[in-house]
Amino acid sequence: MKKETNKTIQVKTKYTEEGYYTFNRVHYRFTMRRKRIWFLLLLVLSIPLIIAYLFEPLFKNIPFAVLFLLCDTIIVIELFTYLIPDLQVKRTLREDASVLDFENEYTFLKDALKVKNSNGTQKVEYIALYQAVETEDYFYLYLNKMAAFLINKKELTKKEMEEIRNRLKESLLKKYYYYEKKKLFKRK
Repeated sequence: MKKETNKTIQVKTKYTEEGYYTFNRVHYRFTMRRKRIWFLLLLVLSIPLIIAYLFEPLFKNIPFAVLFLLCDTIIVIELFTYLIPDLQVKRTLREDASVLDFENEYTFLKDALKVKNSNGTQKVEYIALYQAVETEDYFYLYLNKMAAFLINKKELTKKEMEEIRNRLKESLLKKYYYYEKKKLFKRK
């Protein structure tokens, strides 16, 4: 028997430069994970064949050449995966520094999230969220593919974090993900 709670949880999150960098890294890795696999597959299959065909006399040991190119390709893709999000944040902050120190006050109700900031108040039902991603330090509640609310977990108690996690899991089912740096994404 599930224990139903009507308790509201309130948290204020001030958007910081570190928060933007973290969000953009997680967001980029999350959105690119399928595209990167297909890109890598195409690259792995096509480039070694083309190079082997063009430079056959140079590559007498084809398996070694293919392995070498595969490793280089993976390294380049991983470097771009970490560089691109940071470059995007730098550009955004250079163009509009007002995004820093923006503060949202979140109220987690039973079935919805109420967000209050200097622009006004908004209420979003949990089931209307596009998805939720939890990291070690943040909850990212996506309104759509590109926009998300950042909730700093440092402002929450362990009991509040667990309650928020349970509400999101119940409402979003398969649209709730936990991001662990070393293991990428998994359902928790």
